[in-house]
Amino acid sequence: MVTWAMFYLHIFVFLSAALCLCGLEKRWCGGWAFFTFFVTVGIMLVWANVTYFEAQKNNCISTNKKVYFWLMGEIMFYYVFAFLVICFFFRKFCEDPNLKEDKAAREADVEKCFNEVLKNEDFRQRYTDYETNYRQSMHEN
Repeated sequence: MVTWAMFYLHIFVFLSAALCLCGLEKRWCGGWAFFTFFVTVGIMLVWANVTYFEAQKNNCISTNKKVYFWLMGEIMFYYVFAFLVICFFFRKFCEDPNLKEDKAAREADVEKCFNEVLKNEDFRQRYTDYETNYRQSMHEN
């Protein structure tokens, strides 16, 4: 039973990762989604650990080695994965303050380039919409 639950957890994690890779978690997911994600993974880890250690007591290593070691690998994978996810979500709090100054300097360089390009009449007509969209995207982050 726990092996099928781990299989479905892989599907759940894959879908969550696909959302994050596409940038859709900002649009479709809120705090409730992250809470649900962490609670689901936490429950599965506890259940897998309990099953694993109960299997040790019942000497399942001698009767079903493949499933026993597969479950051990799954538990190890999710501990490493959970650590990486926690580091990803909390990276904002450990950000170097100098990076904000670097970002402001890069934005100033981009503005300078835009102004140079827009001096040419041909480019001004072509890139006016792009300039507006780019500036809006810079201020959203």
